[in-house]
Amino acid sequence: MFAIGYHSLRELKATFQEILSSDGVKWLKQPTQDDLLEKLKDMTFEIAGGKPTNFEEQYGGPLEGGSDAEFPERKLLRWLHRFAFLCDDEANLVVLPAMYMQHRYFWDDAYPTALRYGTLGFFLGHEMAHGFDDLNRLYDNHGNLRDSRSPDTKLIFDHDKNCLADQFADLHYSGLKLPKMEAQGENIADNVGIRLAYATYTKWLKLQSKVPDTETLPNMSQTPQQLFYLSVAQSMCTDILEDRRPAFVRNSVHPPNESRVFVMMANSKSFAEAFQCGNQTKLSPAHRCAMY
Repeated sequence: MFAIGYHSLRELKATFQEILSSDGVKWLKQPTQDDLLEKLKDMTFEIAGGKPTNFEEQYGGPLEGGSDAEFPERKLLRWLHRFAFLCDDEANLVVLPAMYMQHRYFWDDAYPTALRYGTLGFFLGHEMAHGFDDLNRLYDNHGNLRDSRSPDTKLIFDHDKNCLADQFADLHYSGLKLPKMEAQGENIADNVGIRLAYATYTKWLKLQSKVPDTETLPNMSQTPQQLFYLSVAQSMCTDILEDRRPAFVRNSVHPPNESRVFVMMANSKSFAEAFQCGNQTKLSPAHRCAMY
């Protein structure tokens, strides 16, 4: 289980390294480019929940200035504080829930490889990209706050980030207009994550002497490339109770999943090519947003 996740992360890191080293991101300039590549190289991987955690043993012990029995809510707050501190200390770390690694859930030996890259690969790429989003990019590979960007680099990054923000602000969900948010961490992670996963899958396909027969599903005519994008969308297939949708739109850092899927596909030129979308249609717009 761990080997599959680690192997996938290693492949995605190699693809991301190629992107960050390419001519297309010369706007990063040195030393920013060097810092990001160093951060990517040092990024590690962990599966959460692979082993049970004894929270009482790990976070137990009496509080100063009163017993836990007298102040049970303070014990809970201390648990939460220590847990948050441990998470902050685990800088530059991709954490994947153990349940994602179950057979038949996001991947299986019987599934086309396209599905593994479109599910596990996408989620790993999404979490990896968070290290380079609009907040976490300010921290180096050791978790220290250090912004080496030049004014020009900041300007281009903010321009691309605003491109994403404007895309979502033009969408509606259940009749509700999505707000334009300053924070774009989740959308940046989607934008980069799906590109990493698809590019890595494409590299895997090119290494095969021919497209394997296993890259299809019974009674389905989709190409491997189409299966990749279908698996991304299927993994995000959720719904929200109608009366809770206004609060979700107002308060969640994530846009609704159907909006996330739409924007990811619209920004992917390879999606339009895979499904032969006409020029300047909703899913093949004249202008696309791309981070990095």
